[in-house]
Amino acid sequence: MTKIIVLSDTHGNHQLLRKPFAQESDYDMIIHLGDNYEDMQDNYDLYEGAILMRVPGIFHARYHDGSLPAILHVDVDGWNIGMVHHLADYFKQKVQGDIVLYGHTHHGGISGEDGIVYANPGHLKSEFDRNREPSYLVMEVSEEAAVLRLKSLRGNTIIEKRCKR
Repeated sequence: MTKIIVLSDTHGNHQLLRKPFAQESDYDMIIHLGDNYEDMQDNYDLYEGAILMRVPGIFHARYHDGSLPAILHVDVDGWNIGMVHHLADYFKQKVQGDIVLYGHTHHGGISGEDGIVYANPGHLKSEFDRNREPSYLVMEVSEEAAVLRLKSLRGNTIIEKRCKR
């Protein structure tokens, strides 16, 4: 099983960015979905020993000039996981993932459509933004199943979705 922490829209708030890591352990991968792309590199101790994947947000100059890819895909235990900051960018491509992770809206959620799971970890920008408290996503992925949990910074699960192959 692979455990993945998914973050988005940290906007330079390193104090909130660090809180999920105080609650989670034994993670293998961290995915940051932009705004601000550099926030994770400024917190190297959090991902030492884990794989870090990042896409830039819409406020990043390299998002606009195309020098950083706006969309990434990774295979985790046979699941094709797509990563993008703005979901509209994802729909412009032809490759579709089994699970699509996106940010931008600051509204956490998990939904499914046509056999694809869409998940937004919410934001870690401030204690309250766009009428939402901060949140993050934890994924536990194996060849047989994927479990996605949207969590608050208090550690409680807000939404849980289980997907089977």
